[in-house]
Amino acid sequence: MHAIKDAADPREKARIFALHLRESAARTAGVLSVIEAAATADAEIASLWRTLQDQGLRKMTLAARGLREQGALRPGLSIARAADILWLYIGPWAHRVLVTERGWTLDDYESWLADTLYSQLMDPAATRPPA
Repeated sequence: MHAIKDAADPREKARIFALHLRESAARTAGVLSVIEAAATADAEIASLWRTLQDQGLRKMTLAARGLREQGALRPGLSIARAADILWLYIGPWAHRVLVTERGWTLDDYESWLADTLYSQLMDPAATRPPA
């Protein structure tokens, strides 16, 4: 994730984040979907699901805070709202619907994520000169 911090351009930050989410979802979306479904019928699995969701939100809050500190977040967007948006995309839902159910390629999914993250989170004026 250092590559996101090191990228000067907000669009590049979104592209790098999207690649990370693509790779993560390809590995974990199926398992997370099973845990989510089983959580409705088993208290221990429900607890695991809540823990995973809480951990994800904490990590995305840190990521959003980092984007704010780098001056990359869109003006007026709170860290909490940015974390919620990021949290949505680290879950299995978008991947499951678009890739598994709708047949999108992973390249299409990654491209959509990059565009979505950029438009929802990033300040296009927040470019910093290369070091």
